[in-house]
Amino acid sequence: MKVKLYTRNHKGKETLNVEYKEGEKRVRKSLHLEDTRKNVSYVYRNIIPQIELKLERNLRPSGYKLSKFTEMVLDETKEEKKISTFKTYEVAINKFFKIMGDVDLETTRIRDIDMYVRTLKKEGLSSATISLYIVPIKMAFKEAIRLEIIDKNPVTFVKKPKVKNKEKKPFSLLQMHNLLNKAEGELKLFLFFAFFTGARPNEILALKWKDISENSILIERTIVQKTIENTPKNGKSRRIALMKPLKEFLNDKERGNLDSRIIGVAYASINRSFKLLLEKVGYEKTTPHVTRHTFTSLLLQAKENPTLVQYFLGHSSLDMINKVYSHYIEDEQDVSRIEKILGM
Repeated sequence: MKVKLYTRNHKGKETLNVEYKEGEKRVRKSLHLEDTRKNVSYVYRNIIPQIELKLERNLRPSGYKLSKFTEMVLDETKEEKKISTFKTYEVAINKFFKIMGDVDLETTRIRDIDMYVRTLKKEGLSSATISLYIVPIKMAFKEAIRLEIIDKNPVTFVKKPKVKNKEKKPFSLLQMHNLLNKAEGELKLFLFFAFFTGARPNEILALKWKDISENSILIERTIVQKTIENTPKNGKSRRIALMKPLKEFLNDKERGNLDSRIIGVAYASINRSFKLLLEKVGYEKTTPHVTRHTFTSLLLQAKENPTLVQYFLGHSSLDMINKVYSHYIEDEQDVSRIEKILGM
């Protein structure tokens, strides 16, 4: 049965209604739109095609599973977002199904999502991770609402844990040099890049020998889940100065094939080695990402231009450092100042 558009008098006004058959059930519903030429055109262009799509796919509320809609979310994410976002959503969705199973859309309640969040808390996941894991589930229910399968999104009303921004304590210049002196092997190589570029850990791990030129470093990729390469966080590549301490350190290193990675271990290995080093020297345990904060802190303490710092860090704007954005043009004086600030 095709979708039929008809009018009814409601409180003295002619309103638009639709009638169609869903299985053996005859459905009649008001669209809450006045009978005007503009509204009729809108219904034929937008509302009726959605209803027909629903009928064609036989999407019925009773017993319909969430997995159908998480597949839609992943398909759309794969086409329109970064691979890192797709991988994150994939992990989050798998986690939900592992704990909750493939739930029915119509019977899932707010209390069910609350229980899921409590379970994640008990597993020791951080508030930020829990909030991130909820995102693709919320998107899946939202898609079901768009297709008129359900009327309410239970994830919208869930009590999410408050995300507390932990204060990241950067190292002092003395601590930074002490770590560089005490580190060994791949960790030492990583720390030289980290402290003298301010790059993100996964940008450093993605560097290849071909990215290193006489006076600069090209940062144009990042690592996602050990082996998958992606563009940097802001989607743009950047070329930064090769600082003298890092350049001298690399001169003593045997260079591999131009297409080979400079650092041959994964982030998990660097993270473990870094924590062991911190324990050895008696510093508070933290993650390798603090090297980025150290770079930023030392330069800003020395009253370096925030725009220059922003460029090195690869931020798309100065929001993290300043409220003003301007284009950065590198010159030799800039490099000399930074080398003096971070000098060995």
